[in-house]
Amino acid sequence: MKFLIKLPRLAKKLRIVIAWTLDLFSGRDITQIITLRDVEEISDRLARIRAHIKQAAPMATKSSL
Repeated sequence: MKFLIKLPRLAKKLRIVIAWTLDLFSGRDITQIITLRDVEEISDRLARIRAHIKQAAPMATKSSL
């Protein structure tokens, strides 16, 4: 509400109130941007998981003998 008081004109205040009210009835528009850093981090994590699985696989076959 403090934000509305600071707006200069009544028309602008009404536009904002209408927009806020309509936003209550519609879902949020969420967009995710994947950066190169994100891709590299995911690749590193997958590589560590694969290495961990390869190390665990020989132990599982030895214990089943």
